[in-house]
Amino acid sequence: MDIFEEKRQLIEKIACQKEDTLESKLELKQLLLKDTNGGKLYKYRSFDKNGYSLKNLEEGTLHCSLVEAFNDPFDSKLGYTFESIYIGVLGDKLEKIFLLIQACKNVLEEKTKLEEYSADEQNEIKKYLSDEKIKAGMEKLIYKINSDDENMNDDVNMFFELLTSIYKNENTIKLLGTDIGSLLQILLPVLQENNLKIDDLENLDLTYFANIMGIKEDADEVDTTLQLNRKFYPTKDNDIDEASEIIDKFDKELNEWANNIFRVGCLGSDYKNKLMWSHYADSHTGFCIEYDFNNIKWENLLVYPLPVLYSKERPLIPYYIWGGKDIEKAKKDLMIGLLTKDIVWSYENEWRFIISKQDKTELVMPPISCIYLGANIENGNKIKIINIAKKFNIPVKQMKIDRGKYALHAKDI
Repeated sequence: MDIFEEKRQLIEKIACQKEDTLESKLELKQLLLKDTNGGKLYKYRSFDKNGYSLKNLEEGTLHCSLVEAFNDPFDSKLGYTFESIYIGVLGDKLEKIFLLIQACKNVLEEKTKLEEYSADEQNEIKKYLSDEKIKAGMEKLIYKINSDDENMNDDVNMFFELLTSIYKNENTIKLLGTDIGSLLQILLPVLQENNLKIDDLENLDLTYFANIMGIKEDADEVDTTLQLNRKFYPTKDNDIDEASEIIDKFDKELNEWANNIFRVGCLGSDYKNKLMWSHYADSHTGFCIEYDFNNIKWENLLVYPLPVLYSKERPLIPYYIWGGKDIEKAKKDLMIGLLTKDIVWSYENEWRFIISKQDKTELVMPPISCIYLGANIENGNKIKIINIAKKFNIPVKQMKIDRGKYALHAKDI
């Protein structure tokens, strides 16, 4: 198992705990030792005009920021799409429909006898098979699948006609509580006109349909869906405007939710990270603090560092919890979401503290085992740090630029 999967599994385990356990703390410690140089984590700092960074250094504390202060606008914010909402809210019902359709197909093919299903299932199957359009569409599809006709891909229309019939069926509408067939009926002529084949279907997305309909704007799935609705339903502009306002309000509330609940303290795992020196230590004019998490009693920790995960896919809000199911899974997904960042930030290999917003903003840290000075630090700032280090008997090292490679070295002072 790679280190990434170990981190994910441990976060999921911690998310499901009703309270902290010594076992999970010790597992975190072992994972930290494996992921870092002897259990040491680092905070890169610049010299701010108010002297907060030096105050944190002298007091041995870490400042925990509000989410709104992060330089990454995606950090600690779960995403959402219309598709994720739709599947989350109606997922179980959609699955039931597809299982019923598969059962209808099995009965028509005589692979399974109707009597083999439960009484309720038999009633549902009969409702679908009594719909002549659905039955005819299924029989045609079964014939095509079982025939040697090599031109099956040319009959993509047949597939969509069947799908439209299923979604327009009264039983489906009743089950879902909505008429979702209209959009399929509109897309059908678009698909026919562009002579799509079944093999093409896996490559279809909302942007494809938007382009066909003349919508070229660079937008996300939510805005593209709203634009398509304006195109499909020109008489419902007021409804779409109202929906857009609701979504904007939801965006604001979602961001405020993260900002109002917790603070985050961020640490890196390498004092030679060239990008971290540039981004967080003011282009090597700042400093880097080394905290030793190995020589402390983890069982006494009230707050402990958690590893950050990195992914190409943005975690989405687990809407399936609206049905009151999979609460434990939702806890895992929420924790994973709050600790997942875009893979472009993976160079940070971050560990972070997450504390309640009501707690103190400055978190007491383990002993400082070393202070590293940036390669371009000003002499006056250098003297300030050396004086603080002497007070607490902390070693200080100066970062030096390698003359022949893209590398950094730490020289004793």
